[in-house]
Amino acid sequence: MQIIDKTKKKQLKDRLARLEGQLRGIQQMVEDERDCVEIVQQFSAVSSGIHSAKQSLLTCALDTCLVQPGLSESARQVQIKELIDLVTRVA
Repeated sequence: MQIIDKTKKKQLKDRLARLEGQLRGIQQMVEDERDCVEIVQQFSAVSSGIHSAKQSLLTCALDTCLVQPGLSESARQVQIKELIDLVTRVA
């Protein structure tokens, strides 16, 4: 399954760029010997951001799987099984 919707793809890329920036910020906080509590708070923010991005991507995969026009029933069943397997792995 692929991200077909260009808007959703851009939103996900933007979210990943923000997460990358947050991780770089954590690296700098460690380098600057900032308080551990502050660093852990930033880890929590990154973790929440990753969870949100993952949910967004799963929603996109579900939309693609169920809405994709011209897909045969057997191909749709294969995609649904792949999606269920994916959800099971990341849950």
